[in-house]
Amino acid sequence: MPDGILLLAFALATTIWWILIPARALWNGRRLGVLSALPGEAPERWPSVSVLVPARNEEQTLPEAVRCLCEIDYPELEIILVDDRSTDRTGEIVQRLARQDARIRALQIEDLPAGWLGKVHALHRGVEISRGQWLLFTDADVHLSPEILKQAIAHCLRRKKDFLALLPRFRDTRHLVGATQTAFATLLLSLLDTERNADPDSPVAIGIGAFNLARRSHVESGEGLAWLRMEVADDLGLARMVKQRGAAIDLLSGRDSIEVDWYPTLASMFDGVMQRLIMGARYHLSLYLLQCLFVGFCVVAPTGLAFALAAYTPLAWLGLAVYGMPSLMLGLGVRKLAMQRALLWSLPVGFFLLAWGMLRSVVTCIRHGGIHWRGRVYPLRELRASQRVKMNPFTCRIADWR
Repeated sequence: MPDGILLLAFALATTIWWILIPARALWNGRRLGVLSALPGEAPERWPSVSVLVPARNEEQTLPEAVRCLCEIDYPELEIILVDDRSTDRTGEIVQRLARQDARIRALQIEDLPAGWLGKVHALHRGVEISRGQWLLFTDADVHLSPEILKQAIAHCLRRKKDFLALLPRFRDTRHLVGATQTAFATLLLSLLDTERNADPDSPVAIGIGAFNLARRSHVESGEGLAWLRMEVADDLGLARMVKQRGAAIDLLSGRDSIEVDWYPTLASMFDGVMQRLIMGARYHLSLYLLQCLFVGFCVVAPTGLAFALAAYTPLAWLGLAVYGMPSLMLGLGVRKLAMQRALLWSLPVGFFLLAWGMLRSVVTCIRHGGIHWRGRVYPLRELRASQRVKMNPFTCRIADWR
């Protein structure tokens, strides 16, 4: 077969990625219920809720996040702020906020025991001192609406659910960061499997770090959060843990109720979420490199297709036009997906930056000998031995219960 035909076939095959990813994201997003749009009915008595917020060096985002928490309209509310070995003013802010509101309890952690990830350990300690019948796990950069807890608890009680995760919308930041976040959200939506998530016999369990609401009994049974002590994907791990313990779980869109002020810069996003994507390759760097190269090939595929069709000028332009497919397709469901229309047109740039970030994370892991996160290095072998959320490295779907 001539080389030109091989190049054309490869370019066409990888160009399909630009259609399948937004198509799956649009399909999955439209199937999601929206919390604020669901009917609600107040129970005779609201169960108590403890909100757990781990914070390490979060002096920039924590005050506004806690202000939103304090504005929540809920009668039985406890807020636990966990200062996890911060080296900035986070500890001081936590103590000041606790003095200002009787519902806030402060917990300061000085040391991290061996065999634990910092965030999981902070949540574990927070659960130990909490009193709520329900536990809300959230982050120090999340802004919740005043009505969200009543809506979420009413939904869980009405539908007999023990666990609810909410997909947030990202707060608009600088253009390149916003484009990359939108591309990441598109990839995340394309991987959702809501049908299997709701199936009690399926290992698929979807948790969202910004909002995981769980019935306390399912969190504390067995080993409690110690079962997740070295799990990088702690949000997915929490959902999987409670589902394995018999919880009925649910996933909804929180587009009108929850907003995340995520990574402020591209560098922080690359050093954070990109390194942790290695868990999808079961912490095998060679497999992760193959995933990175595949995404990289798909990102440049329309350009390759244009070169392959250079002799046929109109068709070459059609090849480049493929870059606009995600923006056009996702524009059909922009409100339901909680995406900003202005950022959709920068999706090609966002996908390019995602591919670059993935490749950059490979170099970072090689240089540090593992995942470098918040001042500590976690060897891949140690993470692999304790991994709870195991995925098929080729489909990125949860593979088993073990």
